[in-house]
Amino acid sequence: MTLTTEHTVRNRLKIEDEGGEGNQILSNSVGSLAWKERIMDHAQTFGIQVTPHQADQFAVYAEELLTWNRKINITTITDPVEIAIKHFVDSIIPGQLISANDSVLDIGSGGGFPGIPIKILLPSIQMTLLDSSRKRVNFQRQIIRLLNLANISAHEARAEALHRHADFCGQFDVIISRAFSSLPQFLKIALPFVKNQGKILAMKGHISADECDQAILEIQKSYKNNVSIQKSLHYRIILYSLPNFDAKRSMVVFEC
Repeated sequence: MTLTTEHTVRNRLKIEDEGGEGNQILSNSVGSLAWKERIMDHAQTFGIQVTPHQADQFAVYAEELLTWNRKINITTITDPVEIAIKHFVDSIIPGQLISANDSVLDIGSGGGFPGIPIKILLPSIQMTLLDSSRKRVNFQRQIIRLLNLANISAHEARAEALHRHADFCGQFDVIISRAFSSLPQFLKIALPFVKNQGKILAMKGHISADECDQAILEIQKSYKNNVSIQKSLHYRIILYSLPNFDAKRSMVVFEC
């Protein structure tokens, strides 16, 4: 199925590009039909259904991202195709591990990735974004307003400062982060926020089982008096590649 969908995408882009370089640039531009269909088709290769309305929301998001990025540093990814695949398709892949009514905390969310795309994909979840940069949090809030998203909030704070906060400590079904910090550091930050039987999702480039084992050992030393953590922290690694760029990705799923 993946090869069939990839072939369909290539054929569609070939037809749209026949008019020359100008048409190619136009067809790949943010918000174009081809750009939105690229997201929908590539999401489908991962078994994810993106509706035309959700693709429209991604387009509004991407256009605002590029506008803000001219003034403040939100992302180094500015090519329209890379934005479609590396920001939006990559961000929604963890959505398959999140239930419809879950409460989710995105730590170090930066430009809102992966939290806002996941919220667009799964409107019924409760999403909380956390970042220490005021400018980036202001951008996140602008996207939330533009898209009229409900049950989502963006907070300017260092995660460690909220470990004992009643609205954060032990309040989330899923903790997620994309390339936020080292794995041991992320686990140390994330654990106080997750509910019993919750999940911690770490989106990384390449990562090995040895690195995950070492991270758990470090965490067990940090929480040596917490028997439940020592007994119940298990993980699995999900490997995948992003289309078009042969970009290898790993997602480590910790069950708490």
